[in-house]
Amino acid sequence: MVTTEPKWFGDDPKNAISQFVQSYVKSATLSAGKIAQWKAGICTRTYGLSQAQYNQFVTDRVENTAVQVGIYVQSLPCRLNVEIIFTDKPHDFLSRVNGLGARLLGATPSQSDAAENMRYPVQAWYNTATRDNNGFLIQDSQDSPIPTTPSNSALQNFSSATFASATGSRITNGLSSELSHIYVVADTNKTQDYSLGAIADYITVLIFSQSQDFDNCKAIPSIANLVSTACNADLKPKGMTDADLAYLKAIYRTNSDTGIRQQGSFITNQITDSLGLK
Repeated sequence: MVTTEPKWFGDDPKNAISQFVQSYVKSATLSAGKIAQWKAGICTRTYGLSQAQYNQFVTDRVENTAVQVGIYVQSLPCRLNVEIIFTDKPHDFLSRVNGLGARLLGATPSQSDAAENMRYPVQAWYNTATRDNNGFLIQDSQDSPIPTTPSNSALQNFSSATFASATGSRITNGLSSELSHIYVVADTNKTQDYSLGAIADYITVLIFSQSQDFDNCKAIPSIANLVSTACNADLKPKGMTDADLAYLKAIYRTNSDTGIRQQGSFITNQITDSLGLK
């Protein structure tokens, strides 16, 4: 664990942390407007490294962090929902996945061909779902967003209609976002200059915190900056930082039913308290 030096927080630590959180946070869907969380637990496997022990090292790093964060780790045998692939031919792998079903590369099937393109040394493809006010889980699709409606809506009269039951509150709409599957692909042509430990920590952060901006530079040192071309070296620690871990823990303590602004504020306060800052 890398300790973040106080200098990075400046004279206004809470503001620095707030900016850190804002650069991290991404809502899973426009309809839910929430941070996606793992609710059913994770079942993880790593493929592609030269020795089985290296694959297991990455899997263990993910699962050990999951325990610290408060995410349930499923026992084998289980249905894989976290798949980590090291390959020197990432496009070939993504093409095969796309051929199995466009939705496997995310919530926008119409753009699945574009999703095959890998721009960064390590990249993630997320499958998310929205749980509505009645507890029903509906797979997300940005091509046809789920309309939200009160439970007594006339839409209930049409058996072919897909909708989510929501509340009318300004604080919460009764919807929450869940992570259901993730592919993390590491292009071994581009990861040779990084230690396996650093790559494993970076992958871990991607798994537990949905991101679509893999080049975004955080304003304080973060393992999430590892492959960013926008960051200086002093913002790229060799492992997960105390702020990174505090962020992940806060995600899984936040109320999944509140809006992303409220979630962001809660996470900021949690990190501030965790690091002993004011």
